[in-house]
Amino acid sequence: MEEYKDLVRPAPLLEQFQSYINHQEPIYLSVLTSQKAFRIRVGTYRDIPAYLELEKKGYQGVLAWQMRDFIRDFRSNPYRIYLLLTWEHPKTHEEVIAGMISGRFLARKAHISHLIVDPVYQNNGVGQRLLTLWIDLMHKQDIPYCELEVRISNASAIHLYEAYGFKKVQRLHQYYYNNYEDAWKMRRENARDNI
Repeated sequence: MEEYKDLVRPAPLLEQFQSYINHQEPIYLSVLTSQKAFRIRVGTYRDIPAYLELEKKGYQGVLAWQMRDFIRDFRSNPYRIYLLLTWEHPKTHEEVIAGMISGRFLARKAHISHLIVDPVYQNNGVGQRLLTLWIDLMHKQDIPYCELEVRISNASAIHLYEAYGFKKVQRLHQYYYNNYEDAWKMRRENARDNI
């Protein structure tokens, strides 16, 4: 991975959002019993091993994207957005990544590629926090709508997306390469009252 580090292009859009993201209030969720807080930060190229690890945990061992996919995204996609929800372990002081949301913001639409929460932190508001910030940033850019694909068997994710105003618009047959499962394409129109 090191051989690509000089080829990584900065994402101009993330530079615009950096200050806004850095000034997000700490997030206190019941999953952490200590007084430690979650923080949101921009994901970087150096975090690729963490994205792969999070995929393994959150997708029950399936890698939706391989390392080469993430490398390609960082090398050639100026519209990419990677946001991580993290906390600092009180004993080791190491950063722990609880979840991520990633995709791209184009002028006419946004697309979510990943919304992954480590199973340890699921059902504690981590996914909601990341999705809320994503939608907030979408509004700041006046992007008309957002799309994503989700496994038809992933009832909890579908429920979350529907709660945030996403609607099923198309069934994609045999969309997932690992088991040929169908996906729902879902879309959310950019209306503030959908939050």
